Amino acid sequence: MTTQTLTALRQLKLPGMAAALQGQLEQAGAYEGLAFTERLALLVEQECISREQRKQQRLIRQARFKLTATVQEIDYQHPRNITPSQIAQLAQG
Repeated sequence: MTTQTLTALRQLKLPGMAAALQGQLEQAGAYEGLAFTERLALLVEQECISREQRKQQRLIRQARFKLTATVQEIDYQHPRNITPSQIAQLAQG
């Protein structure tokens, strides 16, 4: 039955939820104490996170940036009149 459920989730285009369910099945002991609604909430949350990550990846690909840089790669040795705390505040959005 679980393979049918996983197949159905993928057919419904819910791969994040399918991956989260697969993870819950592999670590069954960690989720035994949770109620049905709590486990369902975890599955739905994982699907939302997965969709947001795919959206960000798609937008980054479409933007065709010349460089792939991250906030962690900023070199603070070069004088730019900006502090790491200012960058951290900007990165939080």
